[in-house]
Amino acid sequence: MDMWFDNDQVQCTIHQTTIEKLAGRVRRLAIATTDKCEARCAHCLMKSGPQRKERLSLDEIKHCIDYFHENSQTEIVVFTGGESTLLANDLFEAISYCAERGLATRLVTNAIWATNECATEQMIEELVDAGLTEINYSTDDFHCVWIPIDNIKRAWMTSKGKGFETVLIANCSGPHSTVTPEYLQDFLNEEITIITNEEAIKTLPPPAPDGTRYLISRSAISKIGNGARLRDRYFMPYKDLDHEQLYGGCPGLMDPPTLNADGTLGVCCGINTEYNRILTLGKFEDVVTNDFKTSEFNTLLLEAIRILGPSYLFHLASESATAITDIEARTACEVCERLTGSEELLASLANKQEVIKTQISRICCFKKSEANCV
Repeated sequence: MDMWFDNDQVQCTIHQTTIEKLAGRVRRLAIATTDKCEARCAHCLMKSGPQRKERLSLDEIKHCIDYFHENSQTEIVVFTGGESTLLANDLFEAISYCAERGLATRLVTNAIWATNECATEQMIEELVDAGLTEINYSTDDFHCVWIPIDNIKRAWMTSKGKGFETVLIANCSGPHSTVTPEYLQDFLNEEITIITNEEAIKTLPPPAPDGTRYLISRSAISKIGNGARLRDRYFMPYKDLDHEQLYGGCPGLMDPPTLNADGTLGVCCGINTEYNRILTLGKFEDVVTNDFKTSEFNTLLLEAIRILGPSYLFHLASESATAITDIEARTACEVCERLTGSEELLASLANKQEVIKTQISRICCFKKSEANCV
């Protein structure tokens, strides 16, 4: 379905690109295999924990892999959670299923399984035999409450020389954190390249002599998911942040899309899209059957998030020029979670659809004009 908006004699088309066209361009696919996790991290954006029951079946995982492999340009499948290793053989089979189709794979894990040398070696060998390409270990002050940091050290050391393209420790920290990338370098007694989220998309350092890149990633604690309840001391002072990065269109829509543990398809992985009626398209089986059709308002809002950005929409919905500073938002993802999770703000936007259409049309045509001038 195409939606044509004619505003002030300026005509631009808003295809259902947010869903249909972007789905065809998907290079990364995220699969949140389960919401269950043995840890109860206070900053977890997925709100995972031992009490969560959501879990994908192997058939659901395979169907999603097949769909994007056949209908897009998918190159890598990221298995995340929750804790994906709780799926045991289903996880190994899913990784093998990807490998058989020429798809790279990445596993994000907290290494709860690395309780001793034998258990660690067994898990790594299972993952290698399944064809896993990359492995990411998550640890920080919050994880260490539940999972000993020695598990990370065992997993890290055992992963060396096993043929992975990348072995990475993902660290989330703030101004008062103990477990930081620098702490991990000292703990592991290694000079390991530290990358930030922004640097990760740039050229990575060359691999080690064994062919593997060994990295630590640094990211800031966010007020997303469980993190929304954390005290201010966990975050960088608001006055020290670059507030300009909150504005502009969201490049992360459908990059990657996420098959959630409850079987729904989310349009991003920056926040937990389960039970979010804007960022979740519906049950995956229904979505692909209906060829990604959504309501006109939802389609418009997704396109607006992609082109205008969640911060613009937050200001528009709240009718306040200081709305972002009032809530001391630190990331665009935080703004998006607040916006799409508020029925009051969504109702306000529903009454401002013509304004949104006008703004999208102007930006579309401005970009088209810029492109013609190059």
